[in-house]
This record gives sequence, structure tokens and C-alpha cells, in this order.
Amino acid sequence: MYPYCSSNNLNVSDVSKAENISTNTAHGTDGSDQVPCKYSCESKNKDLDYYASVLPEGGSCYDRLDFDTVSTHEKLYQDNNCEEKLVPLSVFELNEVCGSNILETTICSGSEQLTTPSALKRPFVKYEPELELSNKKRIPLVTVTEPTIDIIGNIKQSSLQYSTNKQLKNCKKLEGYVTPKELRLRSYHRNNMCHAEFNASIYKDAMKKIDIDSKGLLNDIVLEEVRNTIKNRDPMKLRIDLSATYSNVRRYILEIFSPCINDIIHTSDILITPGMSISDLMFSCTTNDVFFDKLRENCEKILKNEREISNSSLSRLFQSYINFCSDNKKGRISSQKNKFLPILRDLIIGTISDLPNRIISEIKKFDPSEIINSLFLDSHGVFISKSLIRNLVSFFNSSKDEFVLNVDGDNNLNLLNKLLGRIGNLVRTFCIFHEEVLLPNEPMVEWISKYLLSDMYGISASFHKKLKLTTVDIPESQDDVSFEPEHKKHVSPINTVEEKFGLSEVDTIVYNVINTKIDIGYNSDQDEIKLLKKDETKLEEHTKSIRFNLRPYNRSNLNSAEFTSNIYEDAIKKIDVDSNALFKDVVLEEIKSSIVGKGFMKSSINLSLTYSNIIKYILDKISPYISYIITTSDVIINTNMSVSDIKYSCISNEIFFKELSYNCIKIADEIKLIPDNTFSNIIQSHVSFGSDGRFNIRHKKNKFCSKIKLLIIDTINNLPSNIINEIKKFKPHEIVKGTFSCIHGVSISKNLMRNLNLFFNYSKISNDRLSLDLLKNLFIKVYNQVKTSFIFHEGNIFFPDEPTAETLSRYLLSDMYGIPAKFHKKLKISPESSEKTHEFIDSINLEKDNMVNEHMNIESKLLKKSILAPQKKSKWEPALITSLNIYELALSMIKIDKGDFESSFIDKVRHTFLIKEHLSKKGEINIDFSITYARVKNYILETFYPFLKKIEEETKIKINIYPSITLDELQYSYISNEKFFSKLREFCNKVTKNIENCATNRIIDLMQCVLRLNDGFKKKIVLKKRRRVAFHKDMVKLLTRNISIVPEVIISSIKSLPRPKIVEEYLSPFHGIYIDNSSLLKLKSAFDFTQKKIICDPVLAGLVDRISLNIIDKFGDGKNACISLYLYKIINSYTVCGELSTYNYIRKLVRDELPIIKDKTLNDPIMIMHNDKIEAANQRMISEIFDKIESDLIGISIKSYRELCIKTYKSKLNTVILKKLFLL
Repeated sequence: MYPYCSSNNLNVSDVSKAENISTNTAHGTDGSDQVPCKYSCESKNKDLDYYASVLPEGGSCYDRLDFDTVSTHEKLYQDNNCEEKLVPLSVFELNEVCGSNILETTICSGSEQLTTPSALKRPFVKYEPELELSNKKRIPLVTVTEPTIDIIGNIKQSSLQYSTNKQLKNCKKLEGYVTPKELRLRSYHRNNMCHAEFNASIYKDAMKKIDIDSKGLLNDIVLEEVRNTIKNRDPMKLRIDLSATYSNVRRYILEIFSPCINDIIHTSDILITPGMSISDLMFSCTTNDVFFDKLRENCEKILKNEREISNSSLSRLFQSYINFCSDNKKGRISSQKNKFLPILRDLIIGTISDLPNRIISEIKKFDPSEIINSLFLDSHGVFISKSLIRNLVSFFNSSKDEFVLNVDGDNNLNLLNKLLGRIGNLVRTFCIFHEEVLLPNEPMVEWISKYLLSDMYGISASFHKKLKLTTVDIPESQDDVSFEPEHKKHVSPINTVEEKFGLSEVDTIVYNVINTKIDIGYNSDQDEIKLLKKDETKLEEHTKSIRFNLRPYNRSNLNSAEFTSNIYEDAIKKIDVDSNALFKDVVLEEIKSSIVGKGFMKSSINLSLTYSNIIKYILDKISPYISYIITTSDVIINTNMSVSDIKYSCISNEIFFKELSYNCIKIADEIKLIPDNTFSNIIQSHVSFGSDGRFNIRHKKNKFCSKIKLLIIDTINNLPSNIINEIKKFKPHEIVKGTFSCIHGVSISKNLMRNLNLFFNYSKISNDRLSLDLLKNLFIKVYNQVKTSFIFHEGNIFFPDEPTAETLSRYLLSDMYGIPAKFHKKLKISPESSEKTHEFIDSINLEKDNMVNEHMNIESKLLKKSILAPQKKSKWEPALITSLNIYELALSMIKIDKGDFESSFIDKVRHTFLIKEHLSKKGEINIDFSITYARVKNYILETFYPFLKKIEEETKIKINIYPSITLDELQYSYISNEKFFSKLREFCNKVTKNIENCATNRIIDLMQCVLRLNDGFKKKIVLKKRRRVAFHKDMVKLLTRNISIVPEVIISSIKSLPRPKIVEEYLSPFHGIYIDNSSLLKLKSAFDFTQKKIICDPVLAGLVDRISLNIIDKFGDGKNACISLYLYKIINSYTVCGELSTYNYIRKLVRDELPIIKDKTLNDPIMIMHNDKIEAANQRMISEIFDKIESDLIGISIKSYRELCIKTYKSKLNTVILKKLFLL
């Protein structure tokens, strides 16, 4: 359930730099339907072929809604009339006696009613509609005036003062300002709430109308300059039009101040109360001292940056052509522009320094319709407050993660109703405009809330009937979703995490300690875990079991990052790696001279891509250590803990941070040895300066490598303290998300998920070994873990009840082993099966240390074994003897070096509409080239694999295994094989030349046709073949760069290969050990020959017919002769000769052949892997190897003979049945 963008019901207009802007009057107040307008993208210089290629996903014209990205490029007002106009007397001039007698609001502690002061109202002027309130039906105010915490935050930020001593009788005055029943909303049509019109404020509208050159200084100077160059014209009648320049200056100032105003307006919006006249609204806007004080502070900061900007950087603001008003002709002044730039610069500085006063002056000139349309928005047929829209945007940004997490795609009616109640509480406390400022009545509140909920979360209008609006008490609720806006509000803060989540405060009663036995592992002796308990009445409250309604089973991948991640890695992703701006200052100092000439603002520099790459690099280094440490020092969670308690437990985990500090020092020392230029790929190639553009630093990247290296080392050294600081900043939902995983509809402890993954990884069982009895016992072990693990639900931590634990255990077992849902009913808990669990698990060779619990030591027997020991012991499969080519494996690990391919591509397509629009909003762009990189990699592999096969034998001469060779020596022999790498480099040069001379089509075909933007909007660019030709050189460069580094890639990959892979070209697993392939091939040859000889034994061959007839005699017509253990028993126990059964006879034949096998295979020593060394097997090990060979050969031979007998039996059975049919 994700939001998307829509342009319905919105009047949208885009303004280009050269376009004159005319004053527009917003839609009226009659509530009539608005005609939707389409975005216009017509331009003389646009490439139409690229427009045809830019397609939204699935052919839809709607995009995914992102409230974090709000356009600030709104339409700008501009007066095209170059002549002076007389400003009429303001119809809103106020009497001196009307100071600030605006309707005030009182929140009474007892009744929570709104009251009005007894001060006189300002008289309405002629532009205001007459209010005829006597004929309208009213709804009692008590049903709609219930305030919420969120709204109080906005109210207290107003510059108005609240009256706290008014009587409740004054509330009766508001009864006349409630929505009339005849007001109705239009049929639902989704709106795009992130559009600029929704979020614009009256102060931005005023900035669009500011007179930049009120004294006409620039006009006079330009006019004086052009008088000397123009002939045959009367100088006295000469008039010029500089409206385009003034428009560009207004746009320039608005772009600078838009982020500041967006931040300020959240905490200093005006208060609108029922009954306010339009003149009251104007007075509130112009006397908003909190807003203007903050704006003045930002003006001072921005002025410092503006004074540093060179005059030449403002050249783009001055128009290149001047219109002469007298005869409508144009004159070019491009060559003279530099003369006027100092004056233009002074005008900008003067406007910014006096911006608050100019905004106030412009607002006072607004007519009634402009006041209304700046403060209210026509949405769904009713004018609602833009302050409400801004609160809803903040509400969505702060709660969208929890909403997706809890709903997870299903229509969770309860959660939707809670969200509707929250929105309803906001709507109740904001006014609407319908001929006057009114409070919405209850039916209107409900419909507006439903429409806004659909706008935010994409809920279908057909679902509205199922939603029911109820009042939600914010401070006392226990919702899973946090509705606190992201910005801080100047109200009495919600101090504790428990209050925000609706949790109970932690009781400080002295706890009683009891000993409770919980089965936590495979030990026959149960460990005792001390659980905290208050008293018997409190125990039931905090440890009671809650039954959950789990969803229908749908398999989940337990190895995904969603379930295996931990809160400490989440904290690392949020670390500010350059908090002191050291790297930023170095970059700015290096490129200072270049960016000043381009007019870039230093404060707008964006190095987020570099910082993101640093975080990824650090995570790649530290994640394996964190995963290991957390198995023994995970966060301890108990039932009586609140979210704040969990946070404290995370940051006070001394064991974890002590181990982490030790590993950080170790990693930092390793990084110090890495050459500086290795880190060049971390640095971004282009530095963005917001809407101003970006600067190429590719040629300067090497100068920053040493600084990046120091930044990484410092971040790693300070990692423990940085993690603690970031966790302290976590919101409650982030704490919950870091310690619990939502799976199958419930949030269970991530500690349980990690334990289950360990259990599965160390006890993998092939499908042919799975049986119902085995599954039942595995199910019991999983159940014991789930029953003693915690579940987070509605702000509290509980143990699951037995039915929930049983169902969840079935689901998790199915996730691990892929068990079909039809077997779920057969998996049940019984006392008898529970008692036999430990014995049965041991019988299937699952060691007790496979399940690692937070109370158990990770140093288990499995981890103490050699890393080269195969994880699974099973019958030897001769067909699985490995023949791995290490060089091919290393080449397959190549990661494509992108170089400047992406930046070069963007430079060539930046003129397209989609790219230009995206860059203007975000300043940078991220395109998905994964398909292209995959094709390039496949091309390299297809080119090099035949070559590696060709030279395999001659290069292997340099690599030999011999007794006592270590893995390090074997690895070195691979990477120091000069003969191989010499041939490889020659081949690389040859391939590179062929690519440079290759036909264009062959190279261009490697480039993908459809490019998607990774920005959440699911848009794509379609490149036709003739367009891809333009990128031929870039593709050639990409290929040659990666092919030329193939030798280095192979060396680097071999160094990073896991130890088992290093030996798999010469050794293969055999019953828990590694044996050299040449010995195994000899064993396989002898093995196959012996098996064939046994099956063809004349004695056994003669018994096949008799055994099959014996089966027919025992089972009659064969109705009961299904393949079963009893049938196998008949075959195995059939007497061959004397007292020897079939089974014993085959075993005797195998033992007789075993000495022959030994003679054939023991000509050369058998090489095995022992303690990370390749050694010759001693006599004891050789005996064990042949014991395994004997056992495998007996088993396979008996199985083959049984299959032969059953096949013969079925053939004879068909013959018997046919004879009976003929006799009938």
C-alpha cells in the first residue's frame, strides 16, 4: 500500500527562465469542481525522440508519492507591465483601535473546549462576503472540538497568546461557525499531496510578487546605456521592459529561501480560528513575529554567502534581449550584460536584507481571493487549511515505515481505523473556509479524513465504507505507529518513549527473583535462567501469553537481511562519517577557484555519495565480526522491558562493545597497509551543488584518497562510541525494528531468527533423508525455542501462547526445510515425542552445539573443527569428485569497474526532459545499469573461458601438491604462476585491440535498451539502437578497462577465496575429510568395476528368478506387494548357499574384492588435508578410508541387486496376471 503521485484537481504551471510570469488569481471560494490541468513540456529546443523514449512504469502517468521530496519550483508572479501603475488605497486598512483582537483559543483542562475573547471584531470590508448565519443549521460544538497533542504543538508555536481564564460560556459564540450541512465533498479523486501548491505558504506567494527594483535604479542605468546605441528614436519616449530579469531574480531568491521557509513554517505557522475575518487572517500573517524573527536570522546567514559570490555568476539572471515598449521591438545586450551585474548584485543583497519587511508589505496588498488561496486549498471540493496539509505530510513521513511494517500488504482494518482516527483528530482542530472560516462538522470531518487517508496511503475509495471514524486519545493509546511529526514542536514534550508508544511506565517496585527452567538447547541438562518477577499479580500482567492470528502460510527466506540484520549495523548506516566537515573543507579548498567562477554556493555542496560509499566499505569490513560477536553477546530482552529499556540494554552491552573495539583496532591496522589510491573508487566523480549544477572532480580524485583513508580509519577507531550515539537518537520504532523481525504476521525476536539460521546451517538434511518422524522431532526443537522467545505486540513484550507457538514453529520449520503446508497438520506436540527428542536428534547426527543460544558458548565443537572439514557427513558419491579450475573461479568473481561510464552517460543525456527535471529537483541522479554490467561480465567470461581451458594443462605444471604443503603455499603458487599470467596478459592485449576494431553493433548490443531510475518513481528511459550508437566509445572504454585488469582481478580473487575452495582443484570431500582427486579417481574406477562384477555374479544372477517367484507366492496376485521394508527383507534374507543370506553373500564378495582395490589404488600415496596442510595418509587413515569404501560398496551393491529383483518380480507378475486373463 504505497502512495503515488497524481495531478488531479491541481492547477499546475511550469515557468521557464525566459518566460514572463503573469499574476494569476487562484480558484475561487465557491467550491466548484476544478478542471484538471496537464503538465506542459513544450519547448523549441527539446529532443522529441527522447520524449518519446521516456515512459512511466507500466504505461501509467502516475508516480510513486514521496513526501520527503517536495518541489519548491512553484509558479512565480511577475508584472509584465513595464510602466508605473498607481497602487489603489488598501481596502484592508485597519482602525487603530483594532490592534490584535483576533479570535483566541483556550484549551480548558477540564472540558477541552475552544473559547473566544470578548474583544470587538474588525469590521468586514466590501470584498468580504456577508455572513448570514441565522438560516444555517448548526451542530453542537462539543462533538468536534477535541484537541490533540499534535495540534497543540502548532497552536503553541503561533505568535498569538492563548487566553486561559475565559469561561465556558464564551464557547457558545463558536456555535455559529460550524460547517453547514448543505456543504458536500466531490466524489473522490486522488490528489498529489506533495505538490508545491499543497505545501506552499502565503509567505512564498508574497515573495513571488516582491518589487525587486522599486526605485528603478537598474531600469535607469540600462536605459541610459541603450540610449547611446539606439538611433532614430525619441529618447524621451523610450521605455524598456526588464520584467524577465526581475522574474529571474525573484526565482533565484525563492530557490534560496524555500528550504528555510519550509523549516520555519512547521513551528511558526499562523493560528486560524472560527469566525476570523479576512482582515484578521491578513493581520495574523503580517504580525507573525516568530516566523519573521527566524527569517531574519536566515537572511543574515544567506547574505554572507551572497557577498562571496562573484558578479559573473549572476550573468545568467540578466536577460539577453530587451523589449522596447514603444514599438514592441527587441534589442540584444548580451555583450553589455557585465556592466549591469554590480547593480543587479546590489539589488539582490538589498532585497534579501529587507526581505521580511517586503513580504509584509506585499501581503498587505493581497486581495481577498489571494489571502484565501494562500492559506486554504481547494481539495475535494472544500477549502481546507494548508497548515493541516503540512501536518499530514509530517505525519506521513514519521509513520510510513511502521505502517508498511505492520500492514505488510494486507488490509489491516484495525490499523487503518486507528490511522483514520488520528487524521480525524487533526482535521477536527483545523478550520475550513466556506464563505467564512468554519469548523468542520462531524460528517465533514469523517469524509475529509477518509479522503486524506486515501491521498496519503493509496486506499481505494471503495474501501471507505468499511472505515469507521473514532476519536483516538493520543497520549493513552498503544498504537504500533508513531504519529509524532519529524519536526520538534514547542509544546510540553512527550518525554518518555513509553508515552509516545503508549507503554506503561517501568515500575520501580523491588523485584523478586525466581528460578525458572527453560529448555534452550540440546543439552540433556536444562540450563537455569533467572527471570525477573514482581509479585504474582504483576507476573500475569507482564508474562501472560497472548494468542495471535497468524496469516496463511507463505514461505519466507530466513537468510534475508530483513531477518538477519541487527541494531548495531542499523546504527552504523546512520553514522555521520564527516561530522567535523574535514573532508568537505579539503574538497572545497581544492576546487574553490573553479566553483566561484561558476557561481556555485559552497554551502550547497553535496558529498553524500562519497559518505555513503564509506559506510558501505566499513560495513563490508565490520559486518562479519559483528555477526560473530552478537551470537554470544546479543541484547538481553525480558517481558517487563519497555522500548526505552531495550534501548538502554543495547547501548550498555559492554561485552559486545569490548569485543567490537578489539576488532576495530585490528581492522584499522590492516587498512593502514592498503595503498591510498585503492580508495579512489569510493570518491564520487561529480560534486553536486543543488540546483546550480555539478562539478567534475574526476581528475582530482587522487588528491583526496589519503583523506578518505584517514576518514575511514578514524570512523572505525571511533565506531563503538559512534554506534552508541546513533542508537541514542533512535526513535522507538527503529529500536523495535532493530531487535524484532516481522514474519508471518508477528514480530519475533531477531535473536531467535539468528539461532534458527545457525541451527539450519549446521544441520542441513537432504530431502531423501527427511521423514515424518524426523520432521516431528525437528519441529519439537523449533517449538522449544519459539515458546521461550519473545514477541513484541502493541508496545509490550510477551511469550506466545501454545497454539501460537505451535503454528509459528510449523511455519518456521517450513521456511527452513521447504516442508509443504499439507504436512502442517501432522506436526503436533505430544508429551511422548517431547521426551524422546534429544535421543532422536543425536541419532540423526545433529550435534547439540548446532543451536547456539544467547546463554550458550559459541565455541562449540563444530566451530573448533578445521575450517576445511566438510559440514555434512553422508555416503560418498563418486560422481561428485570436483574438477574445479581456480583461475576460472577467480575470474567469475570479477566486479565490473564502472569508472566514469555513468557520469559520461549522464552528461550526454542531461538535456532530456526526464534527466533535466530530476537534476533540478535532487541535484544528482542514479540510473540502474545492472543489466549492462551483467552483459559486460558475461562477455568477458565467454571470451576468457576457452582460453583458460586451452592453457590449463601447460600452466598446471607450475602448480603441484606435495606432502606438507600448506594452504598459504598453495595459494602463493597460484598467484605467482608467471607463465600463466604472461600468457594471460598477452591475450588481454589481443582482446583489447579486437574490441577497439570491432564493429559498432556488436559492442552496442551489450548496452541495455531500458534504463530505470533508482529514485522510487519507477520511471525508465528507452534507448533505441540509433541512440545507443552515441555511447559506443563509452562501452569500448568500459570493456577495455575491465579486460586490462583481468590478471589483477584474478590475483585479488584468489587471495579472497575461502580456504575450502583453494584445495578443490586437487582435493574432494570424502566422508568428512579431503582426499586428492587422483586417488579418488582410482577408487572410483575400482569401485565401479567391483560393483558391476558383484551384480553379474552367476550365483546371484541365478537367484533373481527364484526370489521374484517367491515374492509372487507370498503376495498372491500382487495386490499387497507394494514396495516396503518387508519386501526388502525378503530379498536380503533369501538363502543363497548354506547359511549365507543374500545380504551376507554380497558382503562376502565385497570383502574378497577389497584387497584387489587396495592394490590398484595404493601404488601412490593418498594425499589428505590435515590441519590446513596436505599430508600423506598414514596407515590408520588408509584403513579408515577403505572401511568407508567397503561400507559404501556393500550398500550400493545391495541396493542395485534389490532393484534388479523387484524389476524381475514386476515383469513376472504381469505375465502371471495375463495368463489368468486368458484362462478366464
